[in-house]
Amino acid sequence: MSRPRHFIGMARQMARQMARLSTSWTPKEPSSRTQFFIDRELRRGARTYEPLPVVLSRGEGVFVWDVDDRRYYDFLSAYSAVNQGHSHPRLLAALESQSRRI
Repeated sequence: MSRPRHFIGMARQMARQMARLSTSWTPKEPSSRTQFFIDRELRRGARTYEPLPVVLSRGEGVFVWDVDDRRYYDFLSAYSAVNQGHSHPRLLAALESQSRRI
């Protein structure tokens, strides 16, 4: 079964973007704001796994932003329930509807 042309084009574009990201991204020193949250988490949080040195402040679709307003692809989408994306309108509507009943 052949894949539709738009799927192949999207896959190629995504592969080019991933290659560009993987070669151009270098970890940065955390800002003082980011470090504040990391230090607080280290003092108070459960240490179940080694966290990334990024403090997320919001998410939308496949993207998340840190407290310094840098945008990242969320590659943890298979983890827990995040595979639906962030702030999906249908999920938010269902959540709001359910929370009004109980």
